[in-house]
Amino acid sequence: MAGGYRADAAHTRAHACKVTPRVARRLQPGTALWDQVIHYLKAGYSPVQIAGILALVYPATSALQVSHETIYTAIYAMPRGELRTEVIG
Repeated sequence: MAGGYRADAAHTRAHACKVTPRVARRLQPGTALWDQVIHYLKAGYSPVQIAGILALVYPATSALQVSHETIYTAIYAMPRGELRTEVIG
């Protein structure tokens, strides 16, 4: 079958794409950025405020800056809710 659909090849490709993330997570547990975000969340700041504060405090250090979308993703979409567990628990 020329150019036809091959389920086994499609499954293999889909599995490979799912297992390998396209971009490494910026907000990782155990990093200085993680510690800063947790500190500000526990102090009651919103992710938007935290992103702004980090941009002001560390203007030349991109490793210590993060967008509010990344913080929200870490809170709600990270496996096992690691950030949410640390802040709430």
